[in-house]
Amino acid sequence: MIARIHAFSRRFLMMLSGEMLQSAFGFALNIFLLRSLSAERYGVFAIVVLIGAFGILYMRALVGVPACTFIPQSRRPSIAVFYNVMFGSAALVAALIWACVAGMSLAVWQPAGAIAGGAFAGAWALRSYVRMALFAQGRAALATASDFAFTISAAALCFPLIMVVPSDHLLEVVLLALMAAHLIGAGLSFVVLRKPIRFSLSRAVRTRLLKLLPSMTWSIVSVTAANIQGQGAVLLLAVIAGPAAYAPIAATITFFSPLRLAGVALSNMTQPDFAGTMAYKGPRAVIGTLLISTGMISVVCGLYGLMMLWAFPALALHAFAGRFDASPLNLIAFLVWCIATVAVLYSVPRTLLETVQKYRENAVLAAVGGAVGLPIVVLLLIFASPAWSLAGILVSEIVILAGSWIAALPVIYHIPGKARDQRHSGWFARCFASPGTMPAGIAAREFGTEA
Repeated sequence: MIARIHAFSRRFLMMLSGEMLQSAFGFALNIFLLRSLSAERYGVFAIVVLIGAFGILYMRALVGVPACTFIPQSRRPSIAVFYNVMFGSAALVAALIWACVAGMSLAVWQPAGAIAGGAFAGAWALRSYVRMALFAQGRAALATASDFAFTISAAALCFPLIMVVPSDHLLEVVLLALMAAHLIGAGLSFVVLRKPIRFSLSRAVRTRLLKLLPSMTWSIVSVTAANIQGQGAVLLLAVIAGPAAYAPIAATITFFSPLRLAGVALSNMTQPDFAGTMAYKGPRAVIGTLLISTGMISVVCGLYGLMMLWAFPALALHAFAGRFDASPLNLIAFLVWCIATVAVLYSVPRTLLETVQKYRENAVLAAVGGAVGLPIVVLLLIFASPAWSLAGILVSEIVILAGSWIAALPVIYHIPGKARDQRHSGWFARCFASPGTMPAGIAAREFGTEA
């Protein structure tokens, strides 16, 4: 067990290093923009980033989760290559569609930054898939290198531009620079692996994607519900309160973004582990991963909270330069930390539910959480301040936390003894059948390729 914890910790820290580097860059960029833009335009930037986050969630649900489920189970290199091409092609199409959707959405509200915002959102979604595909292939080191490439190129592009570009055009220029950096980070993996970019929507690819579509329907519903429950609540707060009132909340959130990124890193690492372990060893074998990962992230969140309890007042004083003195920053920071911690704690059981395709459970949990939390957000915005409205989001997240663990435990314990193992094996064979396990003729017919 000690050796397993050590190996898990080493992998997690390596993956987290890339996330933390991006977080440090994001924090620095937010501080520079906060000082260079008006409160309203900075609020617009924060909302554009929030819209981009929607795209990441949909990309993960539609393409990332299936890739992390099927690629680790591929016993033959040719099948793994097929999956890479299939999901990669779908990811590129999805990124282009999201870029158009985000651009058109922004055009209605903020026409000046619509093109740049849409391009940024599409590139960010595409790089998020590339990272997940690398994790699925067991290339966590290369995914971390991609994070470094993005951060270095983004810093080299953005910070000099902030110094020379007039504030009237700074927002659009920075978004385009971030788009270019995301493409550089995504392209690094192809350069290092010396593999060409392969795009295919052949009949075999379309057929397989269509077969996956029914199971992905609930995934789409789940992500939509989760967006409404989580990001939608924040967006509702921003729209009702206005960009200027949302600015101190957005600025404070940047201090706690490392916790969100830690949750993303943990999900990316545990998803392939869950898929492979449950397919070949049975459900109870994932208990170790579930407990170790949850315990580790709990310690990280606690230590980070203690550090910010001591450091946040001084950091806010220097970073915000008195711009938000009228806002209850300490209250905002405490509520944001609570929200981030609760969200991270349910990321592991939620990932387990995604791995066994229990998207309906995730959708119901998100819908219940949103139904509980969103009215509280609205009421607090009416009768209190925007800062206190974060308590509504916290209540919603607590509902998701409790429900995720309640729904995840039956995945492991729902059938006792040998009968459970036998029933589980047949169910997994149907849900997660890898073409590498099929007879050659079936694999050829299924994928249009020779096994």
